[in-house]
Amino acid sequence: MAAFCKLLSGKFQSPYLLRATAYRLVYVRNGLRVVGFDNERGKGDHMHLGRVERPYQFKGVAQLLEDFAVEVNKRRE
Repeated sequence: MAAFCKLLSGKFQSPYLLRATAYRLVYVRNGLRVVGFDNERGKGDHMHLGRVERPYQFKGVAQLLEDFAVEVNKRRE
């Protein structure tokens, strides 16, 4: 069983983002996204838990990483 986590983040100036921090975190297992947190343009902050997409309350990068780790650990085999 293959699994990995990927983090992309950066500081950007864009009229499409609510803040300068853009992020995308994903935990993939067997080629399928299990957990994802991102602030995609037009959607804002949200998370993917399995097939369900929910709003996410961004409270800073440290909290984002902690929340992501909690959700990944819940789903690790």
